[in-house]
Amino acid sequence: ASYLGEWYVQAQAPNSYQPVNTLYCVKATYSLEEGATTPQRIRVNNQARTGSVTGPSRGGLPGNNDAFLQAVVRGNNKGELAVGPRFLPDFLKGPYWIVHYDSDAGEAIITGGAPTQTG
Repeated sequence: ASYLGEWYVQAQAPNSYQPVNTLYCVKATYSLEEGATTPQRIRVNNQARTGSVTGPSRGGLPGNNDAFLQAVVRGNNKGELAVGPRFLPDFLKGPYWIVHYDSDAGEAIITGGAPTQTG
C-alpha cells in the first residue's frame, strides 16, 4: 500500500487524551502487519513531543513491533480505515478516512469519521 511509511501531522485538534501541549512534531509510522492478509492490517506507531519541538518524546518508536494502535482496511474502499488499540475488536475501532492522497506531492488528508461533503 502506497500510504505506508512516515506521515507528519500539519494540523490536529486537541482532544481529551491529546492536549495541545502534547501535539508538537506529531508523526505516525504506518507499516504492514506481518502475515496479515484479509482484512489488511496496519501497525500504527504514533510519536510526538511534549511542551515544544525540543521537548521530551512520547509514544512509540519507529520499527517497534509492539505498536499500541492498529488500522484495519474496511471493505473494498481502501480509503476507509478502522483505527484503535490492537486489543479492541475491529467493530469497536474508530472510523478514519483518507479523503485526499497525492503520492507525487507526498501529501494526504485524513479525517476522523466519514466525510460529509464530496468534491
